[in-house]
Amino acid sequence: MKALDLVIHGGIVYDGTGKPGVRADVGIKGNTIAAVGLLPPAAGKQRIDATGMAVAPGFIDLHSHSDLHALRHVPEKVLQGVTTELVGNCGFSTFPVAQERQQDFCDIISPILSNFQSHSGWASASQYLAVARSKGLVTNLATMVAHGTVRLAAIGPDAAVPKPEQLGTMAAQVEQALEEGAAGLSSGLMYAPGSFADVNELAALAQPLRRKGFYATHMRSYSFGLLDAIKETLAVGKAAGIPVHLSHLQAVGRPNWDKVDQALALIEQARAQGQDVTCDAYPYKAGSTVATQLLPQEMLAGGRAALLTRLRSAADRAQARRTMEAQRTVVQGWENIFIASVRDPGKRHMAGQNLAELAAASGQDVYDFLFDLLLAEEGQVGIVAFNQSDQGLAKVLAFPHTMIITDGFYVDGRPHPRLYGTYPHLLAEFVRQQRLLTWEQAIYKITALPASRLGLTDRGTIRPGARADLVVFHPDTIASPATYLEPAQRPAGIEHVIINGRVAVSRGNYLGTLAGEVLT
Repeated sequence: MKALDLVIHGGIVYDGTGKPGVRADVGIKGNTIAAVGLLPPAAGKQRIDATGMAVAPGFIDLHSHSDLHALRHVPEKVLQGVTTELVGNCGFSTFPVAQERQQDFCDIISPILSNFQSHSGWASASQYLAVARSKGLVTNLATMVAHGTVRLAAIGPDAAVPKPEQLGTMAAQVEQALEEGAAGLSSGLMYAPGSFADVNELAALAQPLRRKGFYATHMRSYSFGLLDAIKETLAVGKAAGIPVHLSHLQAVGRPNWDKVDQALALIEQARAQGQDVTCDAYPYKAGSTVATQLLPQEMLAGGRAALLTRLRSAADRAQARRTMEAQRTVVQGWENIFIASVRDPGKRHMAGQNLAELAAASGQDVYDFLFDLLLAEEGQVGIVAFNQSDQGLAKVLAFPHTMIITDGFYVDGRPHPRLYGTYPHLLAEFVRQQRLLTWEQAIYKITALPASRLGLTDRGTIRPGARADLVVFHPDTIASPATYLEPAQRPAGIEHVIINGRVAVSRGNYLGTLAGEVLT
């Protein structure tokens, strides 16, 4: 045997396929796993003693919003064991940006991806990925091309049905992005401008996915319209003849908690009929998004300036209120929606307080408080909302076709704790404590299963010839202390993280290693 560069010795190896762990050594040569088994003590130039620890493939975050932060070498993901991230989700990507629509991109999409800071984006996937390569990456990075960004570039922020030539332009942009390395197409049908699309538009743009990639969607509803939203997604998949993936599957609000079984049954039925359908979820009952999602999306038609004009109009506010009440938009209750971030530093004391108590303290009706806050902050308010039941969350996490994701994005204030501790929390809470999943089942859901969805044949498993993306952790102590009030806390129990054969985390500390690659 040729001398190995690194040997991880004495750990219990979970290979990612769902098989139980076995005692073995893992030998690495260059960026590749060269051997798995019992290796001689002197086989490697460098040695990591993993006695008493688990060794798993690097965790793959199939739903990330680190589009811009990945270029800034932030360590939050790698510290929790993530070695690969997929960005461009929920209909938002940093490309393609048309020059004449650059201000619209800066107003509508850039704030979500860049922590409410303005960014001009890129004209194409190739430009974005070239910048990622030139700057270096902490983790491996793949991207989707996003329907909302494509629509904005071709049509603008208006609630318009695309003309044939506009639809042709959008389809060409999707195809170009796929050719340049995008992994698929994402949509965000609860966010303007993506919310203005119908099934025909989505199916037309998804046609290039017949050759490669998949369609992932933040669906049109997760509450009263959940089942219809799943059926819409399945219809897009059937019409285009493509794989579909339901992002962060959940049932929002107590009146809808009983829809989880029906939702999972729809997926199983579609799969039984030969349709390629998968889903993902984060292991928390609360989600996080922007407060403008609470509004009727027609309020956002025309862009930020149009939104602010409507928020100043008593008639438009009254209509928005009537729509929100009729649709029971805030089905989880105002008391369960907390401020995560605001634009104005003078208002950052609001972070961690819910809308009901903030409105009461201000002496305002909660609708007027929300409208005034969005007006003052120019729409740039982040929220955390408690939506799900324990039972529903457990059913979705245990569903065989569910992958576990962070859905984490960055805000100045109090980000959702999933940004810092999704995978340690999953393994501590739902494997070690609740025993909802076995170690091998959970590891499969965060390694080989998402690798398969992404079409990665050389990652997600521990075997000779696979890329050396690995995590070494303590099964007895792995956990995340991150909370909703104090989210920025590093995980416990993650000892080492190796990316493409290079040690990125050692003894729980990020080493500053930029070993990540662009995956196309």
